[in-house]
Amino acid sequence: MRLTVKSHSLDALTAPLPPEGEDAIKQFVRHGASTLVARESDRRADPSAKEAHTEQRAQGLVDYVNALIRDETTEEAHEFATWQDLAAAARRLMSVSIFNAVLPAEREVLKSWRASALEGGEAHSKMQRELSTTWANCGTVALNAVKRLRANYGATISPIKETKCEKSWTAEIEDALKLKPSDQNEIYILDCTLGGIHNWLVEAHHDGKRYLIQGYQGAYSAPWWVTDALVDPADLDADLSLVEEPRKKYGVQSDIAAHYDKFIKNLSQIVTDGFNAQSRSGAPVFRELPFDPADKKPAATSGFPILQVQQYTLRNPQAVRMTMPGVSGPLCAQAVLSLPLAVRPLEGQELDEVKQTFAKLGLGCDYRFAADDHEIRVPRGDKNAALRGKRVLRIGLHAPETVRPSDLPAPGEEVEIGTLRAGVEDTIKIAVP
Repeated sequence: MRLTVKSHSLDALTAPLPPEGEDAIKQFVRHGASTLVARESDRRADPSAKEAHTEQRAQGLVDYVNALIRDETTEEAHEFATWQDLAAAARRLMSVSIFNAVLPAEREVLKSWRASALEGGEAHSKMQRELSTTWANCGTVALNAVKRLRANYGATISPIKETKCEKSWTAEIEDALKLKPSDQNEIYILDCTLGGIHNWLVEAHHDGKRYLIQGYQGAYSAPWWVTDALVDPADLDADLSLVEEPRKKYGVQSDIAAHYDKFIKNLSQIVTDGFNAQSRSGAPVFRELPFDPADKKPAATSGFPILQVQQYTLRNPQAVRMTMPGVSGPLCAQAVLSLPLAVRPLEGQELDEVKQTFAKLGLGCDYRFAADDHEIRVPRGDKNAALRGKRVLRIGLHAPETVRPSDLPAPGEEVEIGTLRAGVEDTIKIAVP
């Protein structure tokens, strides 16, 4: 990539950067960190840890600019008035480089994100706001991951059950959080909420591996959590020094099975004793959880919180992985690092084939599209009384909007149909006529 800083020279930069440029880029990062000290003065970070974190980010940005200069795979050329302008653009570009576009349509979106990052302005600000709404609001991360897996990668995901763990039911916490599939043909997604303070998800595999995926409002976003990114794409100025260690141990797509028992024990103690529960050393238990140790809201919350665990089952993980070349980690992490694609209603031949599939089962099909969601129901007047008026979640391993006649088993064989009942999946098997 050809980069020019006019205040330095009209010639393209070469790597490594001259001392003048390296120092200017580092000062750009340090200046941003110094303004955070006043803005975040109530956070309990060790000043030396903050300084080390700032220097790591400063050197990381220098290394990134050097890598851009050495990149010979692109003929892009960009000109900046000052070193500070280059540093700002490079930091924005570095923040979007963590996203993993595996589909052609995703690559087009990422291309536009990169262009807006280099230019700055409203387009990039809008992208950051959308990232913050989607992935930094902890209450929506799990649901948005499920939606993205469905929309981008054809995942068939069923809501199975919800467990509420109160003070007198702490034994149920371990049961709910230690759920795992019986084989590799399914993955469990556990959508967890603790007393309205925090929401996170655990992706559970049949071999015991577990992955913690989360964002924390006012602290960090899920894309930052699942990578080793130096800056948070949703907030380039976020102070991340206090959550770096929890991320190393519980984030970055790491299997947390070795730490899971302690994680459950700490959650159980909070449900039993409240958010002011203390460990044997006298430290607040909440700060030992890998969430946000600087959050003051839990300590100000009285009573005994309820832990809610909503279990989802992803029923076609192998098919989903086939749409994600090169992805070997948790599927929910790829959902977080995916690019948003427009969801369009079924029309023409697509809708006709879905209706043909239902007809082949002897069922009617009412289709509605709203708020980027496909809703397919068996008509209220349908001759099948067991399915009459119900919303269909899946036919076999296929979401109803993607199912085709060829997906059905042979005539005389049974297929399982999942429908929505009181927020969870209800199933019925019917024979193909």
